[in-house]
Amino acid sequence: MKKDVDFLFFVLSSRKKFNTMKKVIAFAAFGVAVLSFSSCKKEYTCTCKATGLTDIVINIPKEKKSDAESTCNQAQTTYSVGGYSCTLAEK
Repeated sequence: MKKDVDFLFFVLSSRKKFNTMKKVIAFAAFGVAVLSFSSCKKEYTCTCKATGLTDIVINIPKEKKSDAESTCNQAQTTYSVGGYSCTLAEK
């Protein structure tokens, strides 16, 4: 009889641990899903300045940093003729 009670206790406590583990795994899976849907895209501003001239500000919405850098580099190439120097900043 003692063995039956011990076995029953073992089964019930194992179920509790199993249910707790299922909750932990479900929570972790949810966290991974949320992170995977979040984006690394941010808003950037490319500001081109030249002495004595009006600043040129280019807003770059929802882009990866590499794409924003590429856009700002293109602006640098375009506006360098007028003496402008462009810098990229995160909003």
